[in-house]
Amino acid sequence: MDDFLKKWEQGFVIWKNPFNPKQQRKILFDKTKLVVFWSKYPIGYLKNIKKISFDHYILYTINYYPKLEPKLPDLQKRIDVFKEISRRIGKERVIWRFDPIVLIKNIISPDDIVERFETIARELSGFTKRVIISFMTPYKKVLYRFKKIKIEYTQPTVDEVYYIAERLGKISKKFGIEIQSCSERFNALGELEAFGIKKGACIDKNYIMHVFSENNELVNEVSRLKKDRGQRSLCLCVESVDIGEYNTCKFDCVYCYAI
Repeated sequence: MDDFLKKWEQGFVIWKNPFNPKQQRKILFDKTKLVVFWSKYPIGYLKNIKKISFDHYILYTINYYPKLEPKLPDLQKRIDVFKEISRRIGKERVIWRFDPIVLIKNIISPDDIVERFETIARELSGFTKRVIISFMTPYKKVLYRFKKIKIEYTQPTVDEVYYIAERLGKISKKFGIEIQSCSERFNALGELEAFGIKKGACIDKNYIMHVFSENNELVNEVSRLKKDRGQRSLCLCVESVDIGEYNTCKFDCVYCYAI
């Protein structure tokens, strides 16, 4: 966060295409209307929160895979940071991400996923309005890392997906948290909507316009945005620029596609 705030004070950042570093673009912050942060442990954000005056919200990932996330702080510490951020900026501006959903042979079963989701949902009830879920995409480089540490990833069957979705839908309702999927192949045609899980977006036009309704300039700008054509076909996010960089996260989660 310190590095980001320095860039913000500088007034611009150079965006680089992660797949073609020669393709670059200067992003001017005086033209930026909203910032969306993604994080698994935004302690740096919390420490600098008084310095942040621009409109923003946070997508905060909390799941529980000790064997796959060996460098993350313990679960309770991450939950406590989530709660404190919610108290400081409001529960509508910190969105819980429970993703990816990962099944591992003899280690993580569908029932384990449900149990872990309920444990976290109980803690975050009243501290967030929304949770976003997705099942792990088995990229080759990710499967290679699984194999390297001798953990066997299990591709969920449709029945297992429905079993998990039905229970996550009920748990979310129980704790007053709206649930949706993100760029989810198992919900491409709305298959999970029967369980209360709608197709959703992380950069959600309607949500932004609701949460920041008092900022007329932002609302007007966002209302004109269209689906981001640079994202995956199932992604429903509106147009934005991702200034994050691959291979910069220190947590080294085994399932991560960005390392």
